[in-house]
Amino acid sequence: ISPPSSEIFLDEFDFDLDGWIYYSVGNSPVVPNPPDNYSLSRDLLDGQPSPSALISGDGYAINAGMRKQINIPTDTTQVILTFDGKAQGTFPSHPYIPNLLVSILDENGQNIYNEYVVGPGLPSSTSITPWEAYTVDITDQVLGHNQVSIILGLADSWEVNYRQKAWFDNVSVEISR
Repeated sequence: ISPPSSEIFLDEFDFDLDGWIYYSVGNSPVVPNPPDNYSLSRDLLDGQPSPSALISGDGYAINAGMRKQINIPTDTTQVILTFDGKAQGTFPSHPYIPNLLVSILDENGQNIYNEYVVGPGLPSSTSITPWEAYTVDITDQVLGHNQVSIILGLADSWEVNYRQKAWFDNVSVEISR
């Protein structure tokens, strides 16, 4: 009997975006072609420690974020996603905290998991959240799939620009076998 093993990747965004790419999708059937002016970049001044990945811009009826594909070995027993995240949303005279959204797509691009780890966008006296560590067990969602895409981002459902931003750092996936 061989001992259990695990595979892990850790993306700290020290030199680049570590293979993460920009991703967006409309989130409302009543807005068939949503405006999307969000982008993915490295924020050299913020992180845990800096730099970090930053989603910023504006849109309406859209989920915007960053996406990375991972392979799921057939003998996988557990998959744990961890990351540090921070969210911001401001508007003169009416601050909003936006949201941080975790989504998973299967190998056919079908959404198999959504979870808001912050939000979604409730009025608050604070317009920015502190950096927080998040752990999400995605085992049940990914078992039986050969490859999945992990998406970290935000949902923007407001026509008004609340200047939403989402930061991510120290993203890791541990696959136990």
